[in-house]
Amino acid sequence: ALRFLAGRPASDPARLSVYALGEGTVHAMALAGDTTPEAPKVHSLGLFQPLPGRYLDIITNRVKADGSPETVATWEAAVQQIRATGTVPANLPDGLGSIVNPGNVKAVVEADKIDPLALAASVPAGTPVLLTCSDADSQARCPSVQPLVDALQHTALTVVELEGVSHVLRDDPTDSIANYAKQDPLSPQLVAALDAFTGK
Repeated sequence: ALRFLAGRPASDPARLSVYALGEGTVHAMALAGDTTPEAPKVHSLGLFQPLPGRYLDIITNRVKADGSPETVATWEAAVQQIRATGTVPANLPDGLGSIVNPGNVKAVVEADKIDPLALAASVPAGTPVLLTCSDADSQARCPSVQPLVDALQHTALTVVELEGVSHVLRDDPTDSIANYAKQDPLSPQLVAALDAFTGK
């Protein structure tokens, strides 16, 4: 899609930008760090509520925050097995089988291979980057994305800490998944940050 856009007559190849949400931010950073000869140059990045680490590490942190010691131990053993053999134990406790199971383990293994911090390090120095986090987003709270912020210090980074904004960038301090599909407008906090960033 980026190469198609770069090839359009109305596009300015020196000002192509990529904006992404959540898991999409790893693809945005991969595009920005792409050094293959035909790769379009990415002028700027918008990383909205980005993944702050490898997929299974993020799940592990959530299990540690909410699970019993037995559940944490079982999950950590499962992560070792998944990474070592590409297989998942049967009967994971506390709904963890809905996160990874024999039907999706291959996709989980592929997602877990991606290290957002390594991708952040490959973004060219000086690239304008807008990164958002939120006190209400259980997937991208500001303290949890700090390692990614640190890895992007070589860029022209703008960090915007949103308040009461859900993972899908709407004003919803509950961050309820049930509200994700609602067509409410984007948070004015995000819109203001985006307007300021793109106006530079």
